[in-house]
Amino acid sequence: MALTLLLWLFQTVPETLALVSLAVVLAGRNLELQSVLLIGLPHAAAVYLVRLLPIKFGIHFIVFIVILAVLLNVRLKIKFSQCLLTALAVLLFLAVAETLCMYVLSLVTGITIEQVTAETASHLIFAWPHILMLFLLALAVNRWRKGRLKNEGNHRA
Repeated sequence: MALTLLLWLFQTVPETLALVSLAVVLAGRNLELQSVLLIGLPHAAAVYLVRLLPIKFGIHFIVFIVILAVLLNVRLKIKFSQCLLTALAVLLFLAVAETLCMYVLSLVTGITIEQVTAETASHLIFAWPHILMLFLLALAVNRWRKGRLKNEGNHRA
């Protein structure tokens, strides 16, 4: 299915914001709305533009990794190698989460993946579980990191 403006707005943008939220916390930074928006919105725009290019499926994945790594590097001011590793990790997690959620929802509903990808409304409905999973994972990692840092501070005092 082509990436329509509706799919971009209601799936790609939230998915990218969730992905960036996870990337920020995995890169060792606090989850802050400003960072997520300043990295996520340009990444979502890049996703839209790259998906318009006549490149083979799969190549876009590599392009998205590099773009996300550059955006993380510019905004978070951390080593590019760490940004590349973080971008690779979160995009792999996205691929696995999306595949698992689509598969499970397909089994539960009896709707085939082909049917889901052929219709915008079902595509959006099937997309949201993995988007929520990414956001929840980012929040959990952020909370865990804050608790760990707080505990380390208490042990030093």
